[in-house]
Amino acid sequence: MPTDETAQRAAMKEEAERIEAWGRVWDTAYRGDANRWSHIAVVMGVVAAVLGAVAGYSGLAKVTGAFGVSLLALAAAVVAGVTSSVRPAAKSTDFSASAVDNSTVADKARVFRLTQVDFDSIETAVADFTKLCEQRDVAVKAAPPRRAPGRRSTYISKAMDPAWPDGYVREAEPPSLAPVR
Repeated sequence: MPTDETAQRAAMKEEAERIEAWGRVWDTAYRGDANRWSHIAVVMGVVAAVLGAVAGYSGLAKVTGAFGVSLLALAAAVVAGVTSSVRPAAKSTDFSASAVDNSTVADKARVFRLTQVDFDSIETAVADFTKLCEQRDVAVKAAPPRRAPGRRSTYISKAMDPAWPDGYVREAEPPSLAPVR
């Protein structure tokens, strides 16, 4: 970090702006993931319930025979098993919590950038900036794994990209949230 007070404030302000921008990007991305997993949970639950109900209908045995009913019951059990092992509702909750964490970090970065960095003493500003960076690190470490917004995963290491760009890269701009074509 620069030793000149004005340069320190400018560097903290620039980094707070970057933290805010990336926090907003990840907030939006995690909310989308939470929504997607919530829909998956509902669809899988409805499919399992419908298959179970159809398999339990006693008149169906007369039409399809015991084999058809047993196949429907097996399909209902498979869907229910996949739903319980994949845990889409829990994943939706995890992504929602991570979205809230990233939104909170972005809000605090904005407040720091607009009100604190220029008006607090340099010692207070540095201490608040350190707290902001620590909160960002906690949010990143607690985030569920996903691929970066706007990137397609082609192999397993791509699917585990870090949530934030490597250490304080000034050239990195948050990616666009436009759909990948």
